[in-house]
Amino acid sequence: MSFSDVMAKKVREEREKPSMIDVFTAMSLDRRENEESLLDAFTAMTIKRREEEKAQPSFMDLIQAIAKEERTESSMMDAFTAMTIKRREQPSMIDAFTAMTIERREQEAQEPKTGFLDFMVGLA
Repeated sequence: MSFSDVMAKKVREEREKPSMIDVFTAMSLDRRENEESLLDAFTAMTIKRREEEKAQPSFMDLIQAIAKEERTESSMMDAFTAMTIKRREQPSMIDAFTAMTIERREQEAQEPKTGFLDFMVGLA
């Protein structure tokens, strides 16, 4: 057997073996068949999120609950007006700052002035 025959035989044997590309292609196809696609996963997540949002109370449910709690009021407008009045009766930050400013000005008015004009009047 010559060197060429040995090499030809070896080439035939290697060609009969599956190639690495075929192996990787088969692995990829198996994984794709057994695995859920990203599109399906995101679609399932979106459907689940929408179902959860449907289970939560909507804005209209909240408004209706407020209306039921305020049955003493004759209308929704009266209920909202009463809620607004209650909210405005609570002290605000503006009122607190105004009171602090008034107190500070009263204290400053009681302290003796030490300006240049007061100094000159004191000398005279």
